[in-house]
Amino acid sequence: MDIVQITFAIYIAVILLATYWVSRRLRSVDVEDYQSEFYVGNRDLGMFVTAILIAAGAVSTGTFIGTPGFIWEFGPAFGIFILAQGPMNLYLLGIYGKKVSVVSRRINANSLIDIYKERYEAYTPLVLTLALAIVIFLEAYLAAEFVGGARIVAAVTDLSYLVSLLIFGGIIILYTSLGGLRGAGMIGIIQGAVMTLGTLALLGASIFGVDSIYPSISQIDPQLLIPPGRGIPWFQYLSLWVTFTIGLLGLPHALQGVLGMDSSKTLRRSAGLGVGIVFLWSIVILIAGSAGKALNPAGIAPDQNIPSLALGTLPDPLAGIVLAGIVGAAQTTVASMSILVSSAVVVNIYEDYLNPDLSANGRKYLSGGITAAVGLIGMLIAIVEPPLLQVIVVFAIGGLATSLAPPLLLGMFWPRTNKYGAFIGSLVGLLSYIGLKQWGPGVIGGSPISITLTIAFVLTVAVSLVTAPPSKEVLQTYFGARET
Repeated sequence: MDIVQITFAIYIAVILLATYWVSRRLRSVDVEDYQSEFYVGNRDLGMFVTAILIAAGAVSTGTFIGTPGFIWEFGPAFGIFILAQGPMNLYLLGIYGKKVSVVSRRINANSLIDIYKERYEAYTPLVLTLALAIVIFLEAYLAAEFVGGARIVAAVTDLSYLVSLLIFGGIIILYTSLGGLRGAGMIGIIQGAVMTLGTLALLGASIFGVDSIYPSISQIDPQLLIPPGRGIPWFQYLSLWVTFTIGLLGLPHALQGVLGMDSSKTLRRSAGLGVGIVFLWSIVILIAGSAGKALNPAGIAPDQNIPSLALGTLPDPLAGIVLAGIVGAAQTTVASMSILVSSAVVVNIYEDYLNPDLSANGRKYLSGGITAAVGLIGMLIAIVEPPLLQVIVVFAIGGLATSLAPPLLLGMFWPRTNKYGAFIGSLVGLLSYIGLKQWGPGVIGGSPISITLTIAFVLTVAVSLVTAPPSKEVLQTYFGARET
């Protein structure tokens, strides 16, 4: 084994040891409290865990591999959109955080959909639409993360892609199904630290390993430095900015972490810490992606931009840390998504509609089993490798945003929003997004989020205004000033 492989192996060993620790902690939880601990960490997660669950859970291989792939293909001018995700923790915690946390305690929510369910009077068509959207788009997102992680493992170990996928996926399935949300958050702290060290190493590689980054890119093709990028229409470019700003308000796996916060102080500190971390990662990735293009202007696949830069310019131990950081980014995201999809299936479909009398032991084993199954499905989809990961990531974020953001944003801050408006807005938004993505003409088909988000918001408002208002009980729960 060379130094890169040894460094990477140490990272994997640490994650496995942490998995054992969090699984032992969860086994000690009383069976009656197991589901609350598994999905929301018993609502006592502190600043670091909350910040990492939101920041590292949403910043994925899309950032560390997909965006540099876009930069390699279309230029640094196109990749500037990644800076829009910098205030991610502020978007989520600043806009939703306090209210979601307060409401989740009032209704004892164990999943994000519980927030919608209580707000919209358990309206079955809406609950099933939201659950369907989460399963469809998060499984697609999961597959992209599995592909990215497996490619890095394969690059480090020289194992086949399939074996690498099994190793990468197996570790995540272990610690998510055995440790739940708290386990994912605790292991996420390790992964976030490795991601940050890897990011700093990439910054060093870009500054000291590549000469005259942007003059070199200008010699390759000046269009790479002129917004919106080589061969990119302005509509598509602006749609990406919408995706990584408003679209992030619909990221359910990031919002799941909000349910576990222990206090308003944690909210404020997590927002500040998360903004700093995500801005650092995003700025360095923009610079490093540009350096990779200057270093390797041809002859590599776009998604190999950052791995090629790290292996070509850094000492082996630092290159190993960079690659471990990319794998960590994928693992934190997959863990958050798996827990969110599992909660939707177990809590909001199986328990609510198929087996309301499920025993406490049944909940315990079903929670872990479904979480593992969610990961296995993502692995199966990932067997077919896509060429550009960020294409799938952007598709998934757009679908989640269109389906989930309007009913949550309006439901939290506009009392008149009702179940009929939320259902029609979410359903038509979901169908229009898939339809335009599949059959839309030109750039509209490539980036329909601006259109479909507008449709979803307008329909939610319009239908709510012409139908009956929500009940007084719902308004008291979500807008009343009572002790929590």
